Amino acid sequence: MHTVLGDLAFNMTHLKTSGFKGRQTTLQPWFSVFKEAEKNSSQVDRGVTYPVSDRRHLNFREGRLKHTQNPLHIGLQGRGFLLLADGSVTRNGNIHVNRDGILETAEGVALENGLGGGPLKIDRNPSDIRITKDGNIFADDGNLVGALALREFDDPDTLRQRSGNRLLPSDDPGQPALMTRVYQGYLEGANFSAPVMMAQLNQASTDYKQSATMMRTTIRSYQDLTSQLLVAS
Repeated sequence: MHTVLGDLAFNMTHLKTSGFKGRQTTLQPWFSVFKEAEKNSSQVDRGVTYPVSDRRHLNFREGRLKHTQNPLHIGLQGRGFLLLADGSVTRNGNIHVNRDGILETAEGVALENGLGGGPLKIDRNPSDIRITKDGNIFADDGNLVGALALREFDDPDTLRQRSGNRLLPSDDPGQPALMTRVYQGYLEGANFSAPVMMAQLNQASTDYKQSATMMRTTIRSYQDLTSQLLVAS
């Protein structure tokens, strides 16, 4: 349960991070059965159910696209990710051009060039480039000057979180994102909202208190049973 509360708090800190995919911990009920000896020495099954954390994963549901009119804002629609030059991937399309003319993320990681690999360098004024829905980048004179490298994964759950908004592929390097569309001048928002997070945080806090109470009750019941068995023997 501590993991659930921690994940919710972590998500809240990234509420305004573009393309952020929230952490989520799957909870499953755990049923504790114990025997309680009664005065007549018969035994009755008693059960207590409370949630325990199962496993942590990322929620890959898409966030909403917001129109910003910034030519270096990239919103993705579909299952794809932007491939970065260090091998990681991201959905954060808030990019800029550094002093060397290389497109990079807000964290300073260069984008991979979909045409031949290597860092994606654009020797043009950012306001003069046009990015098509398949990720090709054209100058105002119509010349193709680069392309975004887009990747899709059969099982996104294999991606590991490297930083707040960058993910690392494991054994699956991914394949070209043929079903993903690029929208220039848009940013994808985080895939959760503050009201929903607050409601989940309140529910998790309530569940934690109930679980702690049930666990104490279970321990006391085992202790009582042990004491009764010792007396009976």
